[in-house]
Amino acid sequence: MDAQTMGKDKGQRGRMNWSLIGPGLLLVAALFIVASYLYDQKFHRTVLEHHPEAPDIPGGNLSNAILTASDEGKDFLRLWQTKTRRLKGAQYDMEIVLNDIEFFKALSKFEGRGEQEEEKLYKAYLRKYEFDEKPVFTVTMHSATGRLFDLKPNDWMTLHVKEGEHPPYHWAESKRSIDYHREAVLTFEGRHGHPIVSPELKEVELIVKDPAGKSEEVLQWGFGQ
Repeated sequence: MDAQTMGKDKGQRGRMNWSLIGPGLLLVAALFIVASYLYDQKFHRTVLEHHPEAPDIPGGNLSNAILTASDEGKDFLRLWQTKTRRLKGAQYDMEIVLNDIEFFKALSKFEGRGEQEEEKLYKAYLRKYEFDEKPVFTVTMHSATGRLFDLKPNDWMTLHVKEGEHPPYHWAESKRSIDYHREAVLTFEGRHGHPIVSPELKEVELIVKDPAGKSEEVLQWGFGQ
């Protein structure tokens, strides 16, 4: 085979190889560009604009540093602290926050930063949690030894209001929960679907038993409208 023929063969093989490999490389490059763009947008919203990913726990993505940077954030932080109750067990620490109407108004005011957006967020929370009818709590558990998923804290809790006691209606576990740290939204519903929350509701109590059922704590809140 002469040099000219060999050169032609190499050129043809090169074109064939490119026809096979080229589109794949272009696809990889395109995917890389799209992924880079999406990451950049997420980084810009999360870090530069302080718009974290939407949490499945009300206010769960808000740190003290973010809240103390504005008056609305400081107001929400103070309110959040007044609605927080803490329990210390042998195997875990527990934090329970009442998410009442007052709580969601303050949260929406901070997150909305504007009347229209504030109202939009408030209505979205209302559709999701129905806190105008059902008492809502966020429950956080910490353990240095782990094995939190072996526990069923909603089995230990009973809501007490003036009209009587109510068992838990729904326990929504956070996607961020792990064996050492659990987060969930706990809601209570009235008998036969009747609302518990009303303008007359002024206070609620949460009775929390220990896992062995030998003792109990009674946590009290004023219910903010």
